[in-house]
Amino acid sequence: MRAMINGKSLAYDDYGCGPAIVLIHGFPLNRQMWTHQVDPLVKAGYRVVMPDLRGFGDSSTSKTPWTLQSMAGDVLDLLNYLGIGRAVFCGSSMGGTVVLHILERFSQRVAGACLVSTSIKGADQAEKTRCNELIWMAEAGHLNDLVEGQLASLFPEEATISAEEKALISGMIWSADYTALVNGLRAVRDRKDFGATTCLLEIPPCLVVQGSADTLRLHSMPLPGSAIVEVEGGGKLINYEKPEEFNGYLLEFLNQVRVQRHGAGRLSKVA
Repeated sequence: MRAMINGKSLAYDDYGCGPAIVLIHGFPLNRQMWTHQVDPLVKAGYRVVMPDLRGFGDSSTSKTPWTLQSMAGDVLDLLNYLGIGRAVFCGSSMGGTVVLHILERFSQRVAGACLVSTSIKGADQAEKTRCNELIWMAEAGHLNDLVEGQLASLFPEEATISAEEKALISGMIWSADYTALVNGLRAVRDRKDFGATTCLLEIPPCLVVQGSADTLRLHSMPLPGSAIVEVEGGGKLINYEKPEEFNGYLLEFLNQVRVQRHGAGRLSKVA
């Protein structure tokens, strides 16, 4: 399905009915990265909305630079188009930072937030240097090196991922628009440091899921009401690498959000 949002054609999937959960993909992937979450969520009674962020997957891109805040605006405008008021937002990596921008600007629209493999910190100098190297690769036409480097960062060496699944992930990266790759890297490099801000003092229930083998994993989550889960041996793409374990944590969190919305008290620790 497609919607014209801010002058761009955004592709999205919309499955099921019930309370809405919005799944926001990471860089440089697309909505297909959530394939293993759709059926369990729909069967549990949730409406699942999965957009392709601008320039990724089947969505059109913009030639002018954009920010992660711009992407947050796209997602909220898509929900307005679909007639969805409040939702739980779940974002992976770059998508998690988009969720943080939604929390900052549109907290009244957020019933709950799940941050997957997401750093609330701004990029340090080492990460900025790496982003600049990847931007150079893209601009110089070394896309094969860029894709291989991204695959290596997504999966730890011990990941039990089949060749077919890795090929699917590789295909997602190759499908990204060149402009989106460059703009996405710049946006990740220049992202806001939410760890040094007071804008998230009042937030809905929040779940953080991180893999022990992810080099950018969080060691703490200084957000009120948050629960932290670390998946042993998981890399950055936890939901794809270990779907059953991830889905269990996500569904338990969603059930707790439902309970809390009915006035049954504060979110308890998931793990």
